[in-house]
Amino acid sequence: MLIAVVIVVAFVLASTALAFVLYFEVGGLTPVNFHVPLGTSLLIEPPTEMIVSGHLWYNFTVGAVTPGLQWGNLGLFVQTASGNTLVAPGATALVLSPGAPLASYDLSHALWTAGASTSVLLGQVLSVDTLGVSASGGTLLVSSTTSSYSGFIQVYIP
Repeated sequence: MLIAVVIVVAFVLASTALAFVLYFEVGGLTPVNFHVPLGTSLLIEPPTEMIVSGHLWYNFTVGAVTPGLQWGNLGLFVQTASGNTLVAPGATALVLSPGAPLASYDLSHALWTAGASTSVLLGQVLSVDTLGVSASGGTLLVSSTTSSYSGFIQVYIP
């Protein structure tokens, strides 16, 4: 009798294990919707400031990035020291590498106008034109626009 019980238990365990393996192999798992915090995927360094033909440019350098992130996955906002969001028509951001424009973003409409599928790479420069409006003491806010990433990062503008 003990041998019969052991055989039945072994059969049940083996059948359960086989069913478990088949469940995973055939695709019985539903993918988990995993959100990577943007702050662990992207580091943007504080900017340098440059005035060219009356335009005030803040140049931010990508200091670290997780492979696969694209500029189109990001929304950009500039907040002044008083907390106002810069929405001046014509205010723009350009992604440069090295010096050549790869992508452009319209700050007043919060949308990529070119190069949204461009990969974010180490050393690229995000050059923000505030049209002469000082953002000193404010922040660059970078937010996620995709379900793959969550949250936002803030970069202080000295």
